[in-house]
Amino acid sequence: MFDNLFTNSNEKAYFDSIAKREVVTDDSLYRDRYKDSDVTRDTCARVRRVLCEQLRMCNTLPRDNVATVFSDVCIGEVCFEIGEEFGISFSDSDVHKIDGTVDSLIRLTQRQLERRGG
Repeated sequence: MFDNLFTNSNEKAYFDSIAKREVVTDDSLYRDRYKDSDVTRDTCARVRRVLCEQLRMCNTLPRDNVATVFSDVCIGEVCFEIGEEFGISFSDSDVHKIDGTVDSLIRLTQRQLERRGG
């Protein structure tokens, strides 16, 4: 019924897997993955919120990969949206280092915030 909402089989497979996934809160993801790192809870939560609002990628895990799910999404545009949220920008060389995973987006965002001093 809703198959026409997806532009490729990767999108459909991803959203099918999300529907079966236990809800992962920002707090639990931060505690389980980032609490012993330089990543703040705020960074983690806000990057996930941008992905949810812009790409419908809600309930994401660090391993989820924007580039794999959406063949037509430009990682640079995703970084732009994240940058808008945080008031930061990403250089072309930074964007090229991203492997598309949620983890790489979270960690790059945190590095940019630290470079900025906040």
